[in-house]
Formats: sequence, structure tokens, C-alpha cells
Amino acid sequence: MARVRLQGISKIFDTVQAVDNVNIEVEEGEFFSLLGPSGCGKTTTLRMLAGFETPSAGKIFFNEKDMTNTKPQNRNVGMVFQNYALFAHLSVSENVAFGLKARKVEKSDIAPRVSNALREVDLAGYENRAVSALSGGQQQRVALARALVIEPQILLLDEPLSNLDAKLRVETRERIRALQKKLGITTFYVTHDQEEALTQSDRMAVFFTGKCVQIGTPREVFNQPNSRQVMAFLGRANFLQARALEHGVVQLTENVKVRVRRNGLEPGTEVTIAFRPHDVELFAQEPHFQGKICKLTYTGAYEEVVLQVGEMQIEAISPIQNTSQKLKIGEAIPIRLPLEKLIVF
Repeated sequence: MARVRLQGISKIFDTVQAVDNVNIEVEEGEFFSLLGPSGCGKTTTLRMLAGFETPSAGKIFFNEKDMTNTKPQNRNVGMVFQNYALFAHLSVSENVAFGLKARKVEKSDIAPRVSNALREVDLAGYENRAVSALSGGQQQRVALARALVIEPQILLLDEPLSNLDAKLRVETRERIRALQKKLGITTFYVTHDQEEALTQSDRMAVFFTGKCVQIGTPREVFNQPNSRQVMAFLGRANFLQARALEHGVVQLTENVKVRVRRNGLEPGTEVTIAFRPHDVELFAQEPHFQGKICKLTYTGAYEEVVLQVGEMQIEAISPIQNTSQKLKIGEAIPIRLPLEKLIVF
């Protein structure tokens, strides 16, 4: 295991700033996700950790040892690539053993270490199979076994589930997280999938345009986003324009004023009030608005509701068992905003 520190890391390709002054500290045994849209710098950051790219500025430390210019083979890092990077002409065991042979491990030690790594990923008995004959999920596990067999101090995973179907993604991410906890390896996990990051991480960093814009636990980042951009990326959200009054009160419409959990707003300032659709209360006893239902979308477990309130549209999510007999297009219903969860930008 290793404690990792990225200190002012930047990377420039020609004139493109791929990573811009990133500072991250990750503790031993932590599962840390890098989340963001395509092209935001998260994979480049991972490649600098692996040693495949050299930072244009800044330093990388493993256990306070400067590893910035250390070659990849001397970092004791295991990596699972997005496309797995398996050798089609080699068997499962030969693929897993590749890193050990490259490190000139004693031949007598290779077979037992390969067998143990395959057991860890539930592929015992697959040693002599051709990787081309395996399913996508099995190939992903071979790639994971190959990364783990070298007994790395750090595990790097670059969008490892992107080639799997939805059901297999859930099963595989649970397998990865359980194995990581068991082995206690410091892990960096790159993904553009918000659910993967939220369900697996001890902590996570959100990236946009090369910058790390927020770091925290999944609950902290989801419930306390530091920008409209972060909130929108982490899931569906409502954004309503309002005007700040005095003493933490904002005015949404001529008749609706609400108190928010933010002091110091300059009276008269235009602000944005944000909240999640699942926090909107439908058929409220003490409503803020009457909302006219203009769209209903059935998803199985819940219904997505779009309500028109004057010139505003508000999205809500309601469990089927609560409202399936009550919601009708064109109906006006009382709704209440989640005062304790309102966020002001």
C-alpha cells in the first residue's frame, strides 16, 4: 500500500493544457475515483501516476518519495486499461504471467502466483483458455488479475467497465470493490459514470477541462456541490432563478419567498436555487406552488414528472406505489421545495 500525493501536477500537449495544477492526496488503502466528462484530464492524470506520461510541472510522491521521473516498471503500479490490452495470441495464464516475466521473477514462483491471482478474480480453471474465447467480463477479470499478480502498491483502473453491458457493469464493479477492500490496495479509478464513482469511492475528485474542481466523499460531493457544473454532472437537478432579499431569504416568484442555508447574500443579487428532483414533495400539505403536470415518464420503479409553475419548469421524481393513480397530464397539484436541501449558486 502507498500514500500518494500529487503536488501541482500539470500536463501540456503542444498547446493543449490537458491537466492544470492538480493537487490530490490519497491515503493508504483508499479507493479514490477521478470523475469527469471525456477529455477532462482524468486519464492523463492516471497515466502520469503510472509513469506513461511525464508531468510538464509538479511532482508525484509515493509514501513521500518523489516518483515524478521514475520509469513505469520501477513504480510497482498495476494498471487495468480501458480496452484491457490483453495479448490475443497468449493464453489466460500467459497473459497474467506477463508482468512477472518482465520483472524476471523466479520461474518456480510464477505459476503459483498466477493461480492465486486467477482465484482472486474467480477464474480458477481458466489458465489454458484463449483470451479470445472469453466473454467481455471474463477478459476484464484477466486484465485485473494481471494487474494484481505483481503485488502492486497502487492499482490504477482506467474506465474498466465501459465495454460491459449494464448488468455486468454492476456485478463487476461490486467484485472490484470487494477485492480492493480485501487486499487493501490504494486504488485510483477513472470513470465518466457518476453512479460508479458514487457507489464505490471512499473519496472522489471531479474534473472539468483539466482542473480538479472538487474533492470529497460521495455524499459530500453529491449533497454539497461547490458549483452548478458539479451538481448538474452528478445527476439531474432543478435550477431556478431567484433574487436575494435580507437575512438569508430569496424570492422565487412574486408570492413565494424561501429561506436558504446561506448567509451573506447581498440583497438584490440574482442567484440560482438548485435542488434534486427526488427531493420535491408532491401533493404537499404546505405547498410553495401549484404545478401543472405537463409531462409524465414511466420508468418502472418511479415516474418522472415535469411541472409548469408560471414561467418555470420543475422536475420531480415520485415512486410508482405513491402516485401511479394520482398523476395526470394537465392536472395542477400542490408541490413543496425541500428547504433543508436548497443550494444557492
